[in-house]
Amino acid sequence: MIILPNITQVLEENVDYYRTMSDKYKSHIDRMICSTIQGKNKHNQIKRVKHIGCSSLSSKKLNDTFIEYGMTYKDVIPHFYDIVDHTYNNKHPNKKKRHTKYYKLKDSIIECLIRELQHQPTILIDNKTKKKIHQLPKNSIRKTYTNKNSGVTKRCKSIISMDTWVKGNEQLIDDYISELESVKDCVSVLVKPIVQLYQLELCSIKSLMNNNLNKGYLPQIYQEQDCGRLGGKGFHLLNIKKKIRFIFFGNMNLYDYDISNCHYSLFSNLSKQHGYCTDGIDYYLRNKKVVRKTLSDDLELTIKQVKVGLISLMYGNSLKISEFNSLWDEFQGEEPLRKFFEHKIIKKLIEDIKEGTKLIVGKTPVTKQNQYGMGIKNVVGKTRFLYDEDGLVSDSQLLSHLLSGWERKLMEYISSILDEKMIGMYYDGWISKEVDTEYIIGKIKDKFDFDISIDSELIIPPKLSDLGISIIT
Repeated sequence: MIILPNITQVLEENVDYYRTMSDKYKSHIDRMICSTIQGKNKHNQIKRVKHIGCSSLSSKKLNDTFIEYGMTYKDVIPHFYDIVDHTYNNKHPNKKKRHTKYYKLKDSIIECLIRELQHQPTILIDNKTKKKIHQLPKNSIRKTYTNKNSGVTKRCKSIISMDTWVKGNEQLIDDYISELESVKDCVSVLVKPIVQLYQLELCSIKSLMNNNLNKGYLPQIYQEQDCGRLGGKGFHLLNIKKKIRFIFFGNMNLYDYDISNCHYSLFSNLSKQHGYCTDGIDYYLRNKKVVRKTLSDDLELTIKQVKVGLISLMYGNSLKISEFNSLWDEFQGEEPLRKFFEHKIIKKLIEDIKEGTKLIVGKTPVTKQNQYGMGIKNVVGKTRFLYDEDGLVSDSQLLSHLLSGWERKLMEYISSILDEKMIGMYYDGWISKEVDTEYIIGKIKDKFDFDISIDSELIIPPKLSDLGISIIT
């Protein structure tokens, strides 16, 4: 079951080619457009003005998906997307990374979606049976899920319970849709795509809230991932921009909470429990704003670029100075990348990550051989096999699996001690009424001997300037 806004009806009424497609391929297009609206496949780097709002779509995946009556994706996609740039990243030695052209939803598609979604009610349909849904489970956590690679169906044993139906500030959403519509012709050519993307997301939310089962509420389904994390299925508050969430929950006296630097914090605590003290990481965790500002000033990078760089270290980013390094485009070239890796703060973090990873991964027992091979289990019982289709799995991938398990474990524990249910959750964070974070931190210390901190923020709706929208006078 995948919850989507009423994209089908809008396209049926406005796109001639769409009406000629089978239901199966209509579903593929619906999901692809929904992902684009949520910015799930967006490019990390915008190299030209025309790239704003573009998506990265895998040609291999598109080829596998759109093979109908002898056609290929090249016959289908141009009816819905413009290919803005044909030359992006086509020389990567890994063929799987050569597919990221710049695709942009056609203006005609954007315009009809913005115009009609906000007024079109969504009839909830089961994407497999194509039958109308008459009831959704009370708990938003789906209890079974299927591994995409093996096809094996597994049971989710999460103790977290959240309502499937989430109440948002519908009047505030309407106000933002109206305000964005009123300013779209008063902004620069650079800003207009940003306005359209915010409009698309809000109109999609409006369509889903205007559903046939529980008007005024947004249906939300979570599904367990192979590592144990709970991810959002379909159009989900977890997948949309934080600023859109703050509009949805705005002025409702709710708070946004998250475990501060969750994976760095978990890594530090697990390393200590194995006898290694991560002095560099601990300094960063105690002084994250100062460290980020220092790196920003020393390396002439933005705070956002610094954050991306720091996160990449924990997830095993290559330390090679190469155009194929994931940070090459983010930092825009060789010299900033070289300076980043040579900075004394970064060198200390890398040293800690190397030593801690050896202990955390090395001291995790390997499972017995089965038909899928040997692997390691994380704390929520999910196995990551040592070999996959690409060969031997790296220690950084195994580390990510272990940290994701602990992230889920902490979120389950936090959920169990809250007086009020979590209204929404996103990996290492949640939305709820105000809670005593010091109490939660103390309980986690007692239960797991982990030293963590929790950031909190009252949810206040953003101004247009906070959305990056400035009016031309």
